[in-house]
Amino acid sequence: MPRALLSLALLLPLAATAAGGSVTAASMGGITGAGGQTLVSRALAPALPPGARPYSLSWRIQLLSNPPAGLNIALCAPGGCLPLPGLAGRMSLSGAPALAAPLHFTYRVARPGRIVPALNVVQNQLTINYRQ
Repeated sequence: MPRALLSLALLLPLAATAAGGSVTAASMGGITGAGGQTLVSRALAPALPPGARPYSLSWRIQLLSNPPAGLNIALCAPGGCLPLPGLAGRMSLSGAPALAAPLHFTYRVARPGRIVPALNVVQNQLTINYRQ
């Protein structure tokens, strides 16, 4: 028993230094019926604690209908945009622009002209995982 307690006591500092967590934010997207235009979501401001170091993010985007051909999605911060490969996913933030709030999702259909049915983004959800 004392040996087990000693082992546990030695591991506690390692667990404390690896502490972290996640924050989630969601917003409504918007609607556009024209290709070649950029649709910008409402601002997301996930409340990261002081000293938090983001290391990965996951996102989920809900559309009212199927995505139109040529849809490009990005997550943008004041320092730049990060292209997202689909409506949902997870990625590492190594080498990505800093995630300073406010954050916005942007949507752009590459082809010009009318989009039928219109691109209707019902909800954007973003989760940022961080370490302290």
